[in-house]
Amino acid sequence: MSRQVLKYTLSHDPVIEIQDGSRFLYFGMQGKEFRAWFECLVPGVKQRWEFRIFGTGVPIPENFQWLATHADESTATVWHLYERFK
Repeated sequence: MSRQVLKYTLSHDPVIEIQDGSRFLYFGMQGKEFRAWFECLVPGVKQRWEFRIFGTGVPIPENFQWLATHADESTATVWHLYERFK
C-alpha cells in the first residue's frame, strides 16, 4: 500500500466512500464546488463517510463534529464542514 492525497467532491449527497483509515487534510471551494482532501492508503478498503456543510448561524445536530471552516470571499459566506460520529 502507498499513501496518496485524494480529492473528493462534496455534493448534496452527504455520504462519500473513502479508504478506511484516511486522514482529513483540507476543505474548500474549487471552482463552484466544495471539495475535501484526504491522505489515504491506496489501495484500501472503502468506508462510508458522512458529512454536512453548515453556514454560520445554522443549528448543528449533536452527533456531528467540526472538521474545518472555509470563507468564500466571493460571497462573504463562511462554511463549516462537520463529520457525523457514531
